[in-house]
Amino acid sequence: MQSKKRESFKSMMFRVASSGGVFFLRMNKTRNLISMEVVMLSNQQACDNLRVTVSIINPNTETVFYQASFKPGPIKDTNITDVICLTIKQKRLAKAWTHNKENNSYVFTISVKIQPVEDL
Repeated sequence: MQSKKRESFKSMMFRVASSGGVFFLRMNKTRNLISMEVVMLSNQQACDNLRVTVSIINPNTETVFYQASFKPGPIKDTNITDVICLTIKQKRLAKAWTHNKENNSYVFTISVKIQPVEDL
C-alpha cells in the first residue's frame, strides 16, 4: 500500500474590504495533485453569499493559465475541509511556472477574486 504524502505550503491571509471578510488561501500537494482552497473567517451563511475565483497566471505571458470558481468555506480548527477547490496536476502546472535557479524554487502567480453571489 502506498502512503499519501501530503505537503503543505504557507497559507496566505488577505482582507477584502467589499465583503468585510478575512480570507485564507491554503495550498497543499498530495502525490502529484496541487490543491488551492479559500476559507473565510466567518460562518457558512456568509460563505454561501460569496463566489471565489482562483486563477493561476502564467508569469511569462501574464495570461490566465488555469481557473476555478467556487464558494469559500468557513475556516475550521483543522486543515481538513470538504471545501471545493482548484486542483491541478503538478505536471500541468509545470507548464505555467518558471524555475528560479537562485532559490531553487518554482515561481507562478495566483490571483484570487471575491465577489458577492448577486453580482454574478
